[in-house]
Amino acid sequence: FTSGGMVTSSSVPLTWSSEENSNATVYEILNQTTSTWVIATTTELSYTVSNISPNTEYTFGLRGIEVTTGEYSSTITYTTTTLPLVPTAPSGLTVSLRTSTSLTLDWTDNASGQSQETSVAVLRSTDDSTYSTVATIGADSTFYTLSELTPNKIYYFKISAINAAGSGISLATST
Repeated sequence: FTSGGMVTSSSVPLTWSSEENSNATVYEILNQTTSTWVIATTTELSYTVSNISPNTEYTFGLRGIEVTTGEYSSTITYTTTTLPLVPTAPSGLTVSLRTSTSLTLDWTDNASGQSQETSVAVLRSTDDSTYSTVATIGADSTFYTLSELTPNKIYYFKISAINAAGSGISLATST
């Protein structure tokens, strides 16, 4: 009894083999995390649980039913955590404290709750097309100072809030 594919922020695909419940012809999927005990009944060897919360640990149970006798098999379990939501992109990216070779970027952190970031990436470009990561900093950061920049050169910057589900990237600002 395992995940049968990619766990997302709102669904978990489950699969199992008939050997796990050898006499069963019908299967009940149980949500042992909530008070909704039986969430589905199927004759298939797979089921996708949907409409569940992001960034939450769930334990699912599976029991087989032998329809001629009505007997239940032992319940087997599988525990997984759904992905969080993709972080909300930072906003308000500005440049402050500028010198000829350094500058400080400031922004507003908009990621929280189910879309909380785990890190923040500072991206830099010289053509506003190809960006590379110049720093990865901690979650909830709202500024970063860059040094050793070339005087009189135009740079473009973006900030990316990152978690296991993906990234939210700010609009670019130039210097």
